[in-house]
Amino acid sequence: MQTLDWSDILELGHERVDAEHRLLMDLAERIRRTTVDGEIHKVQPLYRAFHRQLVAHCAYEEGLLRSLPHAIYGTEVGAPSRRGPPRPPPTTD
Repeated sequence: MQTLDWSDILELGHERVDAEHRLLMDLAERIRRTTVDGEIHKVQPLYRAFHRQLVAHCAYEEGLLRSLPHAIYGTEVGAPSRRGPPRPPPTTD
């Protein structure tokens, strides 16, 4: 089974975002190891911790995206979270 390891190539350059990404990857790896080791009874608290961290992190990142200047980044910044998954572009027949 593949492991989840942090790499500097994943860094975005935002201290808090990078730290939270590292934490999420660490929690995911702990869940993987715990499952592989057969300690299923220990997985539920790890999933809860992962879920709590992920929800908080996504809310923080969305706030960052919404705070970006629309004149530079456009009005679509933060829009994916409001409208769901991206839709394919219309076809031009």
